[in-house]
Amino acid sequence: MERYERHTLEMAAKIRKQRQEIQRRSVELLNKLALQEMRKKEDKIFASPHGRMWRHHRTMQRRAFSLEPMRHDKLDTVTQSPRSKFSAMIT
Repeated sequence: MERYERHTLEMAAKIRKQRQEIQRRSVELLNKLALQEMRKKEDKIFASPHGRMWRHHRTMQRRAFSLEPMRHDKLDTVTQSPRSKFSAMIT
């Protein structure tokens, strides 16, 4: 009888450990699947005309900032352009 109880406890512990391992693997696989689906969605957006438009917009912004960095302290608050002598006379 004692041997049977020990055996059942060992089997229960083994099954519990297997369930935990299966749960861990399933979570990993679900995360991997979600990542693949997100990449697939990003690839679709990347290939679409909308994606090309935004990549072009981002490229132009980077070029503009790299050529002439804006100084926000010298911008006119009304026109959002660099102050000229005429806008300085108005304000």
